[in-house]
Amino acid sequence: MESTGEFGSAPNSSDMLRVENQLQVHRKRWLSVQMAQFLSKVEAAEKVSIDRMIRTHMETIVKSNSLSKLKQFVEHFESHAAGIEARLQLARLLLERGHLLNAELELIELERCEDSATAATATMMLARMLVDNAKLEEAAMCVQRLAGQWSNVVNLDGQTGQQIAATMLEDETLRKWI
Repeated sequence: MESTGEFGSAPNSSDMLRVENQLQVHRKRWLSVQMAQFLSKVEAAEKVSIDRMIRTHMETIVKSNSLSKLKQFVEHFESHAAGIEARLQLARLLLERGHLLNAELELIELERCEDSATAATATMMLARMLVDNAKLEEAAMCVQRLAGQWSNVVNLDGQTGQQIAATMLEDETLRKWI
């Protein structure tokens, strides 16, 4: 990946946009905010069409399995439902490719999502990743959230938080941390 699109790369001066005399903002952040403001002002009939186009674009990018394209889409549409769904797909792809730190950061962001099914799914994915990597203390905290905060929430895989927690707690080594 190129340096400006690479995960965890520090922004350089060309990535920054001066918005006021003493204030600069990352170009990607500015674009995301502008997009969210634009979408919030669009009339309902137009919004349906725009949402459909955004979703179609997201589906094309997801099918491409390109980390850089998916990351860019998330950056541009992070407040849109398709952007949130794309962030979840990005986290899955990062996990599959072994980019655990970046996957963890995306999942932590998704845990704060307003959509409870998405937040519960992110918590489940994070818990499984942590178990797989012997981070049992941290995994136990996720499992507790699944059994508590998300106990009755059906995640995007079709199980409740309580069901996932019960399955995960069959692992004796994880149970020791609860």
